Amino acid sequence: MRKILIIIIFLIAGVISGQSTVGSTATPYSTDGWASPAEYTQYYNLAVFTLLSNPGGWINKNTAKIDSLLDALVVYTDTSQLSIVTDTLKFATRMSGKGAFTDTASVDTISLAGVGTNDIIVATPVWGGVYNANDVLYVLAGVDEFYVFRNTGGSSALSYNWIWMHK
Repeated sequence: MRKILIIIIFLIAGVISGQSTVGSTATPYSTDGWASPAEYTQYYNLAVFTLLSNPGGWINKNTAKIDSLLDALVVYTDTSQLSIVTDTLKFATRMSGKGAFTDTASVDTISLAGVGTNDIIVATPVWGGVYNANDVLYVLAGVDEFYVFRNTGGSSALSYNWIWMHK
């Protein structure tokens, strides 16, 4: 009985002393000594492992990569241009509009909060009217307003559509 007890103690001691760390644990991302990926995913090159393997730090590397990819999906909106309504990205109502010159005036001013001097604004005459060479439009962006110009002698009460792209 004593011999059996000694044999059991030696077996337990052997099992305990035989256990060691499989790979490096220097950082949560250490991959030295751990099972290498069997393959990688098609689109984001994430590591795929054989079942029952011991991936070690590879799992944490995958997690960090997934976290980065998810962060890249975040859409930040400027409510003057875009808004998210019920998980749908939509253009804001202030992104475009319609204006008209008073009689044959050569400038029309549109007040629009948020417009800046580096923004892009495009204006085009409304189709269907009678135009002349003086109705070619050009735009100058100011702060919280923009100006639509044409040469003197343009059509009376010329209307136009505009679109604003915030930079």
